[in-house]
Amino acid sequence: MSDFRGENKNWNIKALLGSGIDGEAFWVESDEAYPVTGVLKRSSNRINYELQAAHIASEGEIVNKLDGLSVQCESSNIKVCRLLDRSPDHLKGTASYFIVTERSPGFTIDDLMRLSRSRFEKDNYKFDLTPIESYFIEKFSGQKFPILIILRAIVCTYQMFNKIHASSIGVIWNDIKSEHYFWDPSQSFFTIIDWGNGYFIDEDGISLDRKFSKDADYAQFVETFIKLIDLVDIGSKDQSLLSLAN
Repeated sequence: MSDFRGENKNWNIKALLGSGIDGEAFWVESDEAYPVTGVLKRSSNRINYELQAAHIASEGEIVNKLDGLSVQCESSNIKVCRLLDRSPDHLKGTASYFIVTERSPGFTIDDLMRLSRSRFEKDNYKFDLTPIESYFIEKFSGQKFPILIILRAIVCTYQMFNKIHASSIGVIWNDIKSEHYFWDPSQSFFTIIDWGNGYFIDEDGISLDRKFSKDADYAQFVETFIKLIDLVDIGSKDQSLLSLAN
């Protein structure tokens, strides 16, 4: 018997990825002959679940609207994680509502920052690593962090904003954090995740409830990447790790 039944597939839990104020996240696998892996989010509080459930449902709507949007940048790409499945509509607003997004390949920028300061322990990583990911992370551990990864993320994020803020899409992310960027060493592209704080916006760039605007994305963007640049040894000329992904 499956752990979760969605609109499109049944899903089984492989591991708990985390739990907090935004709900629970699980690594899941579809119950079929050729299983698909993904990340399932649901409410973690069965008593005061309303806010969590609303954010999870909103994230599903936004990710579904963005539909895996991808933007070509110089030397890299950036894309939005794709929605794989969600609960039937009659469960929306309840503690049982969930969404499933694709598993983003690679590692978060936060992961890479930590790994550049210490050796990597495979047992601490929840997902099964691909051979390329295993090879890359073993080479990366304990090495200086390449500033070009940060610079590419800056350029790609700015170009992504131009797309999602346009009236044809009309979305703000409103949750720009380094742990929400996955970098794939095999193809040198970024995947951005966690859209539960996002909003649909009008043509004037302000959210439908008039509380948030696209300016919030730019303010968070600047704050996040200033902090990241401060943490990186810009004087380092060792960019050999990037060659593993090119």
